[in-house]
Amino acid sequence: MRVPRQLFVPKGFRDDAYTDLPIPLGSGQTLISPFEIVFALQQLNLYPSDQILIIGPGVGYPAAVAAQLVDRVTALETLSSLMRRNNDAVKKLGINNIRIKGVSPEQAEKETGTFDKILVLSSFPNGIPTWLTDRLNEGGALAAPIGSFETQQLCLFTRNGRKLNKEPLIGVCPVLPFIVRGQTSASEENDVLLEESFEYAEADTESFIPGWFDLRNVCLRPDTSPSDGQHILLFDSTAVRTEQKRKDALRRKELAGGEDTAESGAAPPDLELSPLTLRQREEERATLAIRVFRLNGKNTHKISFTCRMEGVGLVSEQKSRRVIATSSLVFFDEDRTPLQEIPLTALRTGDTPWKEYRVPSITVPKKTKTAELRLGLFSGSGILKVDTIAIRRVKSPDKNQ
Repeated sequence: MRVPRQLFVPKGFRDDAYTDLPIPLGSGQTLISPFEIVFALQQLNLYPSDQILIIGPGVGYPAAVAAQLVDRVTALETLSSLMRRNNDAVKKLGINNIRIKGVSPEQAEKETGTFDKILVLSSFPNGIPTWLTDRLNEGGALAAPIGSFETQQLCLFTRNGRKLNKEPLIGVCPVLPFIVRGQTSASEENDVLLEESFEYAEADTESFIPGWFDLRNVCLRPDTSPSDGQHILLFDSTAVRTEQKRKDALRRKELAGGEDTAESGAAPPDLELSPLTLRQREEERATLAIRVFRLNGKNTHKISFTCRMEGVGLVSEQKSRRVIATSSLVFFDEDRTPLQEIPLTALRTGDTPWKEYRVPSITVPKKTKTAELRLGLFSGSGILKVDTIAIRRVKSPDKNQ
């Protein structure tokens, strides 16, 4: 509450300052959602005496929040376009325990000093470099997004002597790599832009749903599981992993003729289909699951969307309406500024059995560089199950025909 977020966002997005979604900053940069920032800081287990390093603070909001909790914050930013807004907001708030430096990627690697905690807000597709882990004190912790642009996972690294332990946490909104050299515009190599069936061979060991982020009241759950909400996850995969291990143990027992072989080391059988399940109660905030994919509007003019959905006990916020919006597609330009949002599907209230929904042709804005598929119960409550999603390019007809 001591850090007003509206001071750190572009003027055109001030009304969205407290919306729990990412906000574009320009230059392809994004201010990640308030939850993701606070969640990452919470995982670092900050103490007042800690010295913390932040890589890629953007406009300074994460640094300003961290400064309320620790003795000293050092922040390294490689984009000069963000430095002025960064410093202006911090100075306006009178925060004097933050040191923000504008550096090149090469200069950042040469920075000296060690820290108790490190928060990385740029991605490292090939893993955390040694020049950064070398700055982590014994017993210290480092939180950073790891993975490709489409799929990034927040991971927690802790130092124990020479060993660096890694713990996967949650899927996060994709951010640009720390070092951007020779970056090319997004292009599609084939006709399939996004294909998802939610069948993961290692679902019992995953601490997030691969490829998806900003999950709220979302889990992977077999169609035969009870719909009592006991295994719905809210940024906590413990229930999902526990349920999956229980099912695997039962199936091993069946295969072994009645003996429980969960501890025998036998290979688990293939997992059964687990649709993406979203539950929304009336008093809760909207459920949500987001997937990002590259989409170049200059190369791709039209796309199609197909998915299977089931609704259980759906109730509309507006009693006069008989449908609930369940998915949409948002197009973004190279600065991550939203260009257009297209509604895709809506289910009738009550119970709707499994059905395939298709939007055969969607026009892609020419400035599009990325797109987000958003699933959820945006205008009501109940249970939504989603499966077999596909987004494909629609080929233009041959002009000679």
